Amino acid sequence: MASAQGLKDIARYANGVGPDKAYVIALDGKGELHIENKTPFVADAHKAGLKVHPYTFRAENQFLPMNLRSASGKPAERGDLAAEIAIFLEAGIDGYFTDQSDIGVKAKQTLLDKRP
Repeated sequence: MASAQGLKDIARYANGVGPDKAYVIALDGKGELHIENKTPFVADAHKAGLKVHPYTFRAENQFLPMNLRSASGKPAERGDLAAEIAIFLEAGIDGYFTDQSDIGVKAKQTLLDKRP
């Protein structure tokens, strides 16, 4: 269902998809997140007329890519969730699911403030 054709099929009965984040941007071999590793998923979904809202963005280190974790690396400590969301917004997602809505709203506003 994650292929271009699968997404076209989904568009016959849905307006959007909520994929796992890995469908949008694959982590590299070190478990790091980089925009260069984005997949064609968002572009294919948009071509099919679908919105993309990946899940779930969480601030705790245990849920973040290695390059966005806090210096201590303690699992329950918070890392840079805003940076993770910003990278996914740059990849073209339309929205997202997050456990920390305050950070999510701030990340989106920061991106909007940068636009001319």
